[in-house]
Amino acid sequence: MRGMLYRAFMAARFDRATYRDVLRDQQAILNALGIVILAGIAYAVGQSSAVGEAAEQGLDAGAIGDRLLGAWFASITFMVGWLIWAGIAYGVGRVFQRAEATFREILRVLGICFGPALLLFLTAITPIEGIVFNFVTIWMLVAGIIALQEIRKSDWLGAIMDCSLGWVVGLQLLPGFLFSVYFDPISAMPEM
Repeated sequence: MRGMLYRAFMAARFDRATYRDVLRDQQAILNALGIVILAGIAYAVGQSSAVGEAAEQGLDAGAIGDRLLGAWFASITFMVGWLIWAGIAYGVGRVFQRAEATFREILRVLGICFGPALLLFLTAITPIEGIVFNFVTIWMLVAGIIALQEIRKSDWLGAIMDCSLGWVVGLQLLPGFLFSVYFDPISAMPEM
């Protein structure tokens, strides 16, 4: 776990050596998966206000079950978003740039770029919830662009193009829609 968190921390600092290390280490897919799952849990903790008002109300079985379900849902959503982000980045790079990186290499590197998402527990602070989410996901985008530019040895425009479309679909549209339905079901329901 220490190595996984260290890699996530270094990737969040835009350390190019970490991206190259993850590229070469085929076992790093487990680190990447762990970071994505922890990011989902951090987001669920923030959204369930487990550190805020709801924690003061007590721990009944329903509240614990809801929080566990929220953590599971957020983790699955982040994993699907990660796959979409990597898939689109791979496809765009393959078609438009003839990039040599494999899907698994891109998946590993972009998974480590979820490191900043460990701060999503701060979405429990309601006045800055949206700011935190957007700041963290933009931080992830920048880390992803730098990572793809490093592992593909491409130009910046190519890395931005490869990374941005997948980021929008996998980390903005998909979670935005699914999280609004799950974490705020009343406001997401259509009016009758």
